[in-house]
Amino acid sequence: MYQSLNQWKSHVSPAITSKQDELKQYGYQVSRDDVWALAVKKAAAPSAEVAIHEAVRLVMAVKPHDYMNSETKAALKASVQMERSHGDGGIESLFQEVMTHSTEN
Repeated sequence: MYQSLNQWKSHVSPAITSKQDELKQYGYQVSRDDVWALAVKKAAAPSAEVAIHEAVRLVMAVKPHDYMNSETKAALKASVQMERSHGDGGIESLFQEVMTHSTEN
């Protein structure tokens, strides 16, 4: 049976909880929604229909560095927004470099 990734979310809840617990053991304060969002990002085509084992595989493939990369990008984006509204935009070149590098990997 194939369904869109989002339709599998409630069915793979135990895997999401397991991955959340694993990341918490590393000291990350991560929510179940954060884990799911990272899994969806890993999908080659998030809107494609997949089997349940593929949805579980995507969740279990989330690594601590995926979470940290996501949090770092979010912090940089927030810094750029603040810099644009309050400063001279000096951090914007750093942000562009990080975003360019992260899309190459």
